[in-house]
Amino acid sequence: GARAEIRQHDHAEDERVEGAWDLAPTRYLWHESRHFTAPDVLAARVRAVTPAGGTIFGDSSSAPLVALLAGRKLTHDEADTNSMRYRSGITPPGKAIATLEESPPAAIVVSQVRGFFIVPEMRAWVTTHYHIDWTYRDPYYGTYDLYVPNAR
Repeated sequence: GARAEIRQHDHAEDERVEGAWDLAPTRYLWHESRHFTAPDVLAARVRAVTPAGGTIFGDSSSAPLVALLAGRKLTHDEADTNSMRYRSGITPPGKAIATLEESPPAAIVVSQVRGFFIVPEMRAWVTTHYHIDWTYRDPYYGTYDLYVPNAR
């Protein structure tokens, strides 16, 4: 069988070698250590374009962290915006939209490839009432758009 040589690593000096076999915990740490840069830059932009008491809504993989870093609250404390929640009918999109319309968020953080934005009804509501203020491309996690309300 294959033998693994257990090595002690200084993580800062770790490097991946093509074709080398590494232990699962090492691979996991490499994967998790990729730096998610979007929250920091999105939070700075959210602070710049929203009032101090404004709320944000958005993708569950980023909006809660962006809200925390920006010093803003999530609209209706809504952290779970996974697309399956809406697609399964647990929360019908129409009900979620009605709740958002009661007190619209000051900004919406969107991942183009995951989360609530891939649900057609949710995407239609956002793009009807909001426009893209800013786009950021995270090197590992893809493109994020920051939507702000259309002029009224």
